[in-house]
Amino acid sequence: MLKRAEYYCSRLIVRQKEYKKIQRVHSIWLMQEYANRKEGVANHYSMKEECLGNRWKEKAENYGMMHIFMLYPKGKYDAKDTSFQNLMNVLFKNEHSAEEKLTILRKQFGIKVTEAIEEEVEEMSHICMYYEQEGKKAGLTEGMLIGEKRGMLIGERRGKILTQTANVERLMKKQLSMQEAFELLGIEKGMQEKVIQQFNHSNTTENKSNI
Repeated sequence: MLKRAEYYCSRLIVRQKEYKKIQRVHSIWLMQEYANRKEGVANHYSMKEECLGNRWKEKAENYGMMHIFMLYPKGKYDAKDTSFQNLMNVLFKNEHSAEEKLTILRKQFGIKVTEAIEEEVEEMSHICMYYEQEGKKAGLTEGMLIGEKRGMLIGERRGKILTQTANVERLMKKQLSMQEAFELLGIEKGMQEKVIQQFNHSNTTENKSNI
């Protein structure tokens, strides 16, 4: 995964044509599935200078254009923990409603919640909850026909497709193409095809409802 992060950061840097005006690239990877030993890990990767001969210090603005953050949020929310990893759990998992998340941000983490933050938290919570419910419904419906266990596995896969579709749509709203969104999110070809199908299906359904 780290190699993939470096690859996509490199592509974003290469797209900047004027060397003197190159902007730093910050890539944040929020890992939802990981080995237990990585729980709570938050690592930062970047280029650093090491003097191997006569001492010479280059200006910091001339290197280190790539910064990668690999985040592995805590598996369970801790009401007494104010670490960044616990904050990630609050924001990106469905243990709390949007209102509860905002209260936790204010009281537990001492964050000044602005109107913009409220909107982002509410939007993210609604998206996560919606796609989680849709995935479960798909699994339960098909489970009645092909067996509960297999149906729930289908529901989980369906939930992943819906979640990735939402992620792609959010990036496309930031003026990225669908392919650029795929690359930034590291979505593999097989999943890309499923996301495109879901994207087209959602747009078709929306257009019919507007007629």
